[in-house]
Amino acid sequence: MPPASDHNRKPASHLEKNLVTAAKGGSISFLGKLFQNGMSIVFVVVFARLLGVEQYGIYKLVVVITTIAAAVGLLGMEGGIKRFLALAGKSGEENRVWGIIQVGTALPFLFALLLSAAIALGADPLARHLFDAPDLAAPLRLAALTVPFLTLAHSLAAVATGFKRVEYEVYAREIAFHLIKLFLAVGAIALGFGLLGVMAAYIIAAILAVVLLLYFVNRLFSLRRPLSTAIRPTGEMLRFSFPLFLSVLLNQFGRRFETLILGIFSIIRDVSVYSAILSVSNIGNMAYTALRHIATPIFAELHTRQEMAELRGFYQIITKWALTFNLPLFLLILIFPENILLIFGEAFRDGAAGMIILAAGTLYNASAGASGALINMSGYSRVTFYNSLAYLAVTLALDFALIPRWGLIGAAWAGALTLMIVNTLQLFEVYRLVGGLLPFNRTFWKPLAAGILSGGTVFALEPLFLSGHPLLQFAVLGPVLIALYGFLILLFGLSPEDRMILRKISNTLMHDRKHK
Repeated sequence: MPPASDHNRKPASHLEKNLVTAAKGGSISFLGKLFQNGMSIVFVVVFARLLGVEQYGIYKLVVVITTIAAAVGLLGMEGGIKRFLALAGKSGEENRVWGIIQVGTALPFLFALLLSAAIALGADPLARHLFDAPDLAAPLRLAALTVPFLTLAHSLAAVATGFKRVEYEVYAREIAFHLIKLFLAVGAIALGFGLLGVMAAYIIAAILAVVLLLYFVNRLFSLRRPLSTAIRPTGEMLRFSFPLFLSVLLNQFGRRFETLILGIFSIIRDVSVYSAILSVSNIGNMAYTALRHIATPIFAELHTRQEMAELRGFYQIITKWALTFNLPLFLLILIFPENILLIFGEAFRDGAAGMIILAAGTLYNASAGASGALINMSGYSRVTFYNSLAYLAVTLALDFALIPRWGLIGAAWAGALTLMIVNTLQLFEVYRLVGGLLPFNRTFWKPLAAGILSGGTVFALEPLFLSGHPLLQFAVLGPVLIALYGFLILLFGLSPEDRMILRKISNTLMHDRKHK
């Protein structure tokens, strides 16, 4: 009997530990994503007002092109780095860890250098013949220098996450990078350097983010050791990572595909508006992205140990947390779309309908759970490759079918429908391949009921309260919706796992306070 009792307690202990890890890492990553999206919104407001909507559209096209190139340069290594470090770290093989870091950073960096040169050489033909925007050439040629540094930053951030230190990526890529870029860009505009000055700020920020990440990774695992001592699993990593290539590529720039196609078939002004509504709708994706990020190595460990009951519980709780955080943000966009877009300026108001469509796709994405990450970390990299082909095919089909005809609205529908279709496919795959797992359980009624009641109440108040002052109305009723939603969540009661996480966080804070 005692062994059976021990066996029953062990999964609960593992689950508690993993949930605390996810809560800590997820909260840090969430705050980083919140800061990143906040800075992106500030950047749109400042840039569009100081240089104009057209110049901001050119800037966004340049950023999309370089981001795509950086994701291509990564060679799918991000997922491979996390998985191999999670497994090697458990066995304490330092030389293998050193080899994983070498392979995972050096190969992508070298490939990204080639892509950077190709973009610089092809800037004029791209600007003139593909986008019909000659003014795009000079900033694109300059920004090509960022590609290897953006790729290296992705690789180093994956190393930090593999060691379960997601906060290092937050500090470097989501806080330092965006702060440096904003301040340098504003300074460049004030000094009269215009768009080229903004691109120079982009390059400097990318380089400094890499320097900061190198410092953090060195704290986790000393990089001051002979290169020859490494055991480099180059073939293993390439075989695992390359099938993930399209998945990593699509995860890195996601719905930026629509921005790119919009730039080809539409006017630069539409690119500016779409980029603004994408920045706002992406706020709803922050919690999901943060939780998926920290959950990735935990999925790998649980599946490797074949602890399926714990894996099911962890999968469901991560999904519920993502939905719980996403829902009130979706409701704000649904009820106050034009109010929100007035922050950017009157020219952006036409994007209200598109922003609602994108937010609906984001909500579905969070509600489907981290199915893609679970498939990856369960070792089904070939399935992920096929999913990525499906994602690419659906994206391109919808983009070319909808954007030329409906412009910005077509781009929004293409982005939202792609997320819905691919996530539904991945839900079925997780169920069939990973022990019949589903991301839902009975406790999901609580955030859904809280969302319906809080959203319905504020929707009824909206036409009666400050209707002639849209920004003030949003500033007052927005916090009311969030407060009411949070109150209802507490009123309906937290699950045992939620209470355990809050208790752990509270105990940690009390412990830290006592030792100050």
